Amino acid sequence: MCTADEEAARSFESFVAMIERLRAPDGCPWDRVQTHASIAGNMVEEAYEAVGAIEENNVAGLAEELGDVLLQVVLQSQIASENGEFDIGDVIAGISDKIVRRHPHVFGDTAGAGASAGAGAATAGAGAATPTEVHRRWDEIKRAEKASAGKGALDEVPFSLPALTLSQVISRKAVAAGFEWEALSGVWDKLDEELAELKATEPGSE
Repeated sequence: MCTADEEAARSFESFVAMIERLRAPDGCPWDRVQTHASIAGNMVEEAYEAVGAIEENNVAGLAEELGDVLLQVVLQSQIASENGEFDIGDVIAGISDKIVRRHPHVFGDTAGAGASAGAGAATAGAGAATPTEVHRRWDEIKRAEKASAGKGALDEVPFSLPALTLSQVISRKAVAAGFEWEALSGVWDKLDEELAELKATEPGSE
């Protein structure tokens, strides 16, 4: 008899196979011609509909909308697999590794990708006892990862977002990078500091 986890795994594998079938030469004419770009807007639309269900407290609707989001993830992954770029296994492995790396208070300070979910169980909760501490540590680890990869704080901001949402994302990233002050005077001090550094780069300033 299958456990709930085994049944879920089989259902997911069947769903992936279903999408692969849609993309097969004798599959669906519409699905077969889609590309990453042609269905990019669908991902945004389905995500917004899922958020709408959450805001409406529509649990049944949320389950349906999350299915639509999952469809976009698997379909994009199938297209990538056919292009020799990556497959759904790579997507799952990537997010699994990220979750382990950014939750050392749960899985232990493994540092290595692909660590088992049980690693470091004895240190669970260490260094992050509250949601605020978890969020702070997540941001610290994320910044360190980006710095080691030579990326800046705004390198991966999706500028295709609506203006208001984009401004909120940039604001959160700025706060995470330390650009937050209790009073306006702190902003002016920071501006003076940056201006001084800029002037120091002028020819003859030394």
